[in-house]
Order: sequence, then structure tokens, then C-alpha cells
Amino acid sequence: MIDLHMHTSFSDGNSSLEEMLVAAERKKLRYISITDHYSIGAYEKLKDSNIRKLFSGIIIPGAEWGFNNGGDFSSELLAYGIDVDSIERLSWGEPDPYPCNANRDRRHLLGRGTLEEVSGRIHKVGGLVFVAHPFIVRDWFDYACKKKLIDGVEVFYADQTREATDKLKEYCVKNGLLMSGGCDAHSIHGIGEKPVSKLDIGNWIDNVRTV
Repeated sequence: MIDLHMHTSFSDGNSSLEEMLVAAERKKLRYISITDHYSIGAYEKLKDSNIRKLFSGIIIPGAEWGFNNGGDFSSELLAYGIDVDSIERLSWGEPDPYPCNANRDRRHLLGRGTLEEVSGRIHKVGGLVFVAHPFIVRDWFDYACKKKLIDGVEVFYADQTREATDKLKEYCVKNGLLMSGGCDAHSIHGIGEKPVSKLDIGNWIDNVRTV
């Protein structure tokens, strides 16, 4: 099973990276992605083999970014398959708005920007760009598709109705977008709560960078 949206204490999560990995292992998840807000600190820590072996499955390097979108509710993107060694050299804009990151190692933090800027930087380091928890088809989706700013949408989300999921899935199929899914867990108690299968999101997860 798959859960591609979760946060650790490297951003606004309440559990450590180690605790989240152990929880994912206990849930028998096969694919996960740590998607901390503006932070890749977890992936620096995952270079320690003793920590990496806490989870026997596949980890896709990711992060969650906000972008300036005129107050639209869905103003965050999920990046998957990024080169974490290169992304450190591609920080931009002002510091992130999460107070919990104030005392973090700034080398591991990423900045904000417009949709075009954030998407461009993710693509530049080999990542895929997904819209995070949109709940509905947003007005700017057509523009983003036309400009190839997004590669997919988080269609399967724990706190979402079946109707909303079906509409987002229909949009992705119509526009050739990839689909992802996750629980947006902020602690071990939420991880893998409503996991998705490869049948739901397709085989793209087997063709991205892993750690």
C-alpha cells in the first residue's frame, strides 16, 4: 500500500522521522514519501543507513511547497522524486512561513515563489509536481496544464468525499495528469490511515528517484 503525504518534526509534524518510519513499517506500507513543508532535512538524516533501514519499503524523496496564488485555498504543491542534493542550492524568496522551522538548519529549508517559480525549480532537479489536497477542480488547473506546470494531482486524500475524489480523477484522466494519494499525517497516529494502491495511482511511482 501507498502513502505519499506525511510530515515529521522537520516541519510541522509531531513525530520524529524515526518514529514515522517505524510506524510505516508496522502498517506494512510499500511506498512512502516524507513531504515536510519547505524542508528536506529528513532526507539528509536518511543518508544514515541505520535510520534508513527502519523502513524496508520504497521512499520517494519529496516536499510540500506553498506558492502565491491570490488567496486560493489550494496553494500548495507536492514534489516527488527530487534530487535533494541539488535542491539545497535552489532556495529562493523569503523564508518559509512555518514558525516551527525558525530554528532549523537553513541549508535544509526552501523558499516560496509563484506557481511558475516553484514548478520550475522542482522540474529543474528532476521532480514531479503535484497539486496538494485541492478537494475540487480549481480555476487555475487549466492554465497550469496548458503551461505544463503540474504533472499530477493528489486525487486520493484522507479527508475528502468520494464525490470529490471522482471529480478529480475524471479531470486527471481527461487532461493526462498523474494521480497520487496520501493521508497528510502529522504524527504516527495518522500514517497509513487511508492508504491507496498502485491500481489507484498507476505505475509512475516505479519510475521516479528513490532514496
